Amino acid sequence: MKKLCVIFGAGEYYGCETLPAGEFSAVTADGGCKAAKRMGVTPEFHIGDFDSCGGEPVTGCEIVRLKPEKDLTDTRAAIELAISRGAEEFLLLGCTGGRTAHTVANIQTLASLARRGYRARMVGNGETFACVHDGTVRFSPGSTGYVSVFALSGKCTGVTEKGLKYELTDAALKDDDPIGVSNEFTGAPAEIGVKRGTLLIIYGNGGIEA
Repeated sequence: MKKLCVIFGAGEYYGCETLPAGEFSAVTADGGCKAAKRMGVTPEFHIGDFDSCGGEPVTGCEIVRLKPEKDLTDTRAAIELAISRGAEEFLLLGCTGGRTAHTVANIQTLASLARRGYRARMVGNGETFACVHDGTVRFSPGSTGYVSVFALSGKCTGVTEKGLKYELTDAALKDDDPIGVSNEFTGAPAEIGVKRGTLLIIYGNGGIEA
């Protein structure tokens, strides 16, 4: 399996069918097989309890069937199996929209990946979701639009936001206070960091990670 793994979920794609440049492996989680087929992508494996694939035939790859009664979502199971096979970085497509519970579950999965040292991004409806744990995310010059930052781990300390319209230095964010919503890129190089804790970062298509 390639270092970068694209996960195709059963959620909404909002007309966005842009795949990353360069080499990547693909995995389809249940109904995500429909989008992968539409984009001409053959997954390395197809996994799920098959409650949302609508009988869509999946050929040319390994099939991993899960029981409907399980502790992991299909998306989380796909990611964990990909990790066991060598994936180190993830792009989640079709993992927002639909049932809100699954979007929240996927955000929690992003947090889990960040805490374990994996890079992961989830794209949906013109926005990218990313988590950073005890680290920093940097954005290139020319980034535009809104960017929001939320604490996911109780109290996040040592939070820094540089190069944005509203800057922070060594601040604290709490998971019950959405003060980090709707900051803005200025076109300058920017960075968002946290010394201790896990942050959720949501930014629009104008954000360009360095």
